[in-house]
Amino acid sequence: MGAKLDVYTLGGCGGFGMNATLLAVGGEAILVDFGAGFPREPLPGAALVVPDGAALVERFPRLAAIALTHAHDDHCAALSYLPPAWRSAPVYGPAFALASAADRLDDNHVPRPRMIPVAAGERVELGPFGVTFVPATHSVPDSALLAIETPVGLVVHSGDFKLDPAPRKGPPAPRAQLAELGRKGVRLLLVDSTGALRPGRTAAESSVAPALAKTIAGAEGQVFVSTFASHVHRIEAAIEGAAAAGRKVALLGQRMTRSTRHALDLGQFDAPAGTLVSPEELQDERPEGRVWLAGGCQGEKNSTFSRLSMETDQRAEVMRGDTVVLSSSIVPGNEMPVSRMVDRFLRLGASVMTAGEHPELHASGHGSRDELAELVALTRPEVVVPVHGDRAHLEAMAALAEAADPAPRQVLIIEKGDHLELGGFGAAVVERLEIHTLYLDDAGLVLSPQVMRERQAIAAAGVALVHVRRTSGGRVPDDAVRIEGFGVPGWETIGPEAADAALRAVRLAPPWTPVGELEADIARRVGNLLRRGGRVRPRVVVVLD
Repeated sequence: MGAKLDVYTLGGCGGFGMNATLLAVGGEAILVDFGAGFPREPLPGAALVVPDGAALVERFPRLAAIALTHAHDDHCAALSYLPPAWRSAPVYGPAFALASAADRLDDNHVPRPRMIPVAAGERVELGPFGVTFVPATHSVPDSALLAIETPVGLVVHSGDFKLDPAPRKGPPAPRAQLAELGRKGVRLLLVDSTGALRPGRTAAESSVAPALAKTIAGAEGQVFVSTFASHVHRIEAAIEGAAAAGRKVALLGQRMTRSTRHALDLGQFDAPAGTLVSPEELQDERPEGRVWLAGGCQGEKNSTFSRLSMETDQRAEVMRGDTVVLSSSIVPGNEMPVSRMVDRFLRLGASVMTAGEHPELHASGHGSRDELAELVALTRPEVVVPVHGDRAHLEAMAALAEAADPAPRQVLIIEKGDHLELGGFGAAVVERLEIHTLYLDDAGLVLSPQVMRERQAIAAAGVALVHVRRTSGGRVPDDAVRIEGFGVPGWETIGPEAADAALRAVRLAPPWTPVGELEADIARRVGNLLRRGGRVRPRVVVVLD
């Protein structure tokens, strides 16, 4: 049997976020990225979602390495939730990505594995793979595409990218390196599909700075700017715009402060002297001399920008006449929390400028259709597999690849759990594994499937708490049952009936009835009564003394 490459997707295909791909030859495997995401539907108490790699641990009890492409949370923030057997694997990646990943590990009190920074263009041996980190242009510094040498040929993993001709810092998009990979022969291209529905080319990052500077210069009161905390070049542009307008700047929030410090330490960030001050120092300036920079552009609960909109931040206050700028796109699924946050700012009397209404205030980090087609043309892959996107994005990227000249031999769409084999014959999806999702609360604690089911049941229909006092004699007094309802419709009317149903169950049960059996009978009787006229049954909790 000839050599073959196994590719498993744990997330990022058929939905945004949780980007994670496992590549294996025989029993040796590496993991490319392991990121977090936002829940796509309302789930009580769930703030983030991460992939669950448990289904693959039996096949691959250890990893040779983990390779990170860049510092965005949807690619590097979930290392704390790796299966325990994989947590000792060394992590390779650009220095800024490693610093961001280390912050998430520290936040969750998880020991850091060995973390090895890889310079742009450097090649490293990771188990059976030779991996070159090709510098890429994206919205976060120090990003990379991966050129992965395997026993079956060259694999290119695009990470997140755009072919930016004028990045704010660093060299332009690596067209020459990509073309060289194409000349060597690319067997498989795993390509970012985020921008596959967007026509043309994505605006250069350098085009945003003048728009930010103009917005800040034209504002009358305070200016509040939010973008992704890792988007340090956008933060740098806002600070330069503030300096040009004679304003001082303060950073709010741990995430943005950390990212900026990491970039400064790595020589990837500059600020005009005297412009960046502490929040306390900025409060001493006149309102028209202040610019506040903060994370939370996705409306995340407890983020700095969300707290500002709710007037619960202790360091700054949005006032009538101020200007609020959201210099970011909205991650699919976050439309509602962002909309509600914007409404709250408007009620405070602020003027709100979003990238939706003012596209010059944001440039995506993902290539649009023309750039995606150009990547396929440059690398000339034998097989194209779209990744990073909803099904619609994957389909659109597949259509782009099929229209290429020359066209790839194969274009395959995979989703979470799919196992792709690449051998001498070509590529094929050979099975689909059940890859679960882990739900996290805002403290980073894992919410088990049982907890999520219970929370959903309570959210849908409420809960009734039945407290039963059993007596040693045969008599059951009228006050032996106390019942409380939370979130149950019409409780004032139906509550007394539910108490009577529980009391009847206690009185009908023989004294020797096992506790568990009696609890189940009370829960059944009360639940059936509370369900009357409704489609869902409230959760009933019985406590016996």
